[in-house]
Amino acid sequence: MPGFLEDLPNIRRELAGYYTNVRRLDDAVGAVLDILKEEGFAENTLVVFYGGDHGMSFPFGKSNDYKNSSRGALIIRWPGVTKPGTVDHDHLISTLDLAQ
Repeated sequence: MPGFLEDLPNIRRELAGYYTNVRRLDDAVGAVLDILKEEGFAENTLVVFYGGDHGMSFPFGKSNDYKNSSRGALIIRWPGVTKPGTVDHDHLISTLDLAQ
């Protein structure tokens, strides 16, 4: 349990559901990447995933002014442009930037 949550059965259940959804998302993105590789498109396909809900709605999550509520998941796989495993904590991006 994260230290900012009370260790109660209902909170544990909600947190477990949230983590299950995150895992399912990870599995789905992995499946798409596997198919791109199998079909020979992995090295010339830009993959963008934006999960803009800013995470779980718990204290220090979304719906407030904490750091975790101002960030959404953005995953970019761009062979030859982005380095695998890179995490950028220094820049802000808007989905409008993706339409440019």
